[in-house]
Amino acid sequence: MKATFEVEAWIVAAAAFAVSLMTIYSMTRIWAAAFWRPHPEGREPRLSSLAPAERRTLIWPIAALAGLTVAIGLAPEPFVTFAETAAAQLLDPTAYVGAVFAETP
Repeated sequence: MKATFEVEAWIVAAAAFAVSLMTIYSMTRIWAAAFWRPHPEGREPRLSSLAPAERRTLIWPIAALAGLTVAIGLAPEPFVTFAETAAAQLLDPTAYVGAVFAETP
């Protein structure tokens, strides 16, 4: 939007704004239909109604992601170092180009 205002492209800015409003409206309707309506069968699914094996299958990914989130929050240094290394390689791709296009004997 900022770029369209800088070059005074008012029609493009208006179109982008209108599309963003329509997107927000449609996503709000989808969210309401998916999460705020009652369950189609008339009863809410309960975790306690599942077999223990099914319950573990559903809970393990949630627990793993929650644990990863806590690990990132408590010890962010390895993740920041990894991100900085990846950014440096993206900014200077000579090592990658050398590895990909190296002559093989």
